[in-house]
Amino acid sequence: MLFREHRGSLNESMRTVREVNTMSDIENIFASKNPPIKGKFSIEEYCYDARIGWDTWAVMWNGNYVGFTNGYVPK
Repeated sequence: MLFREHRGSLNESMRTVREVNTMSDIENIFASKNPPIKGKFSIEEYCYDARIGWDTWAVMWNGNYVGFTNGYVPK
């Protein structure tokens, strides 16, 4: 699965793309930031993004969008 962080523009966001296998992988990305972001992350179906060909799922932390994936990421 591909994950990209939420940024101000699609180009900026696409520069953060990395491969993940589980939500734990995504949680680890944010836990390593300064300051770390820890806690409950969730994922929900968002939309099809024709610009990049992704069936996009939104990743949220405390109700805020923090990134997007190109499919459902299991726990």
